[in-house]
Amino acid sequence: MNQGLEDLGIRTLVVDPITPMILYAGTDTGIFKTTDGGNHWFKINQGLEERSIRWITLNSRDPQVLYIATDAGVFKSSDGGSHWQAINQGLESLDIRTLVTDPLDPDILYAGAFGGIFKSLDEGKHWIKIQDGLSDLHIRALAVDPTNPARLYAGTATQGVFQSSDGGMSWKSQEGLEDVSIMALAISPTNPATVYVGILGGILKSIDGGSHWNYLDNELSHLTITALTADPLRPGIVYAGSGGLVFKSEDNGNTWILITSKTTEK
Repeated sequence: MNQGLEDLGIRTLVVDPITPMILYAGTDTGIFKTTDGGNHWFKINQGLEERSIRWITLNSRDPQVLYIATDAGVFKSSDGGSHWQAINQGLESLDIRTLVTDPLDPDILYAGAFGGIFKSLDEGKHWIKIQDGLSDLHIRALAVDPTNPARLYAGTATQGVFQSSDGGMSWKSQEGLEDVSIMALAISPTNPATVYVGILGGILKSIDGGSHWNYLDNELSHLTITALTADPLRPGIVYAGSGGLVFKSEDNGNTWILITSKTTEK
């Protein structure tokens, strides 16, 4: 499904929840959009130049409003990606790696950077740094509890996972992960006490909101897991990405099957 994609190195992908034939793909050279379910793609870079797109998130109230994390800060579009503008006031670091919105109040955003975590209460117009308790400011992943948006998880490059129960104003390290490098993080939408993290050698899982973690010794134990997501409608189904491969679990991550084959385009 690559017609029109000038860059096949996809870093992030998101589907419009209201019009699922619309998708956005972020690459190291910009962002692409399809309106026909991926049959044709076109670049939507006006106002972006050649930016590395690390993360895309949509406003749950209005999917025409998009936010992207880039190597030059956060950008916003209010017209489905046709035009972009930087929204970096207060961001002390522009090396943004991940970006999430509050599931109940999409005006609230969190940006994870190699430089800390930042929060906006006004759709990205202004940002404040929220790092109390963080011992590692290299943030690779963020996740918000869908049932309790005041609870957040942050995955770091060297010091594991941190949790906040007050909307990011203070953070506490999760025991047992203090020296783990986190690559990806996902919360189960159907059971938010279940949290998954992808690491350099497999997946760790918590079933009590991060208080305790178990290493899942399975088919993915030798792989670096760089992407994780849980099915929002079907409990127990989780997907993991590693090096161009996608795996699926139907039993909460205990066992996995490969659902793609690795191919090389020439």
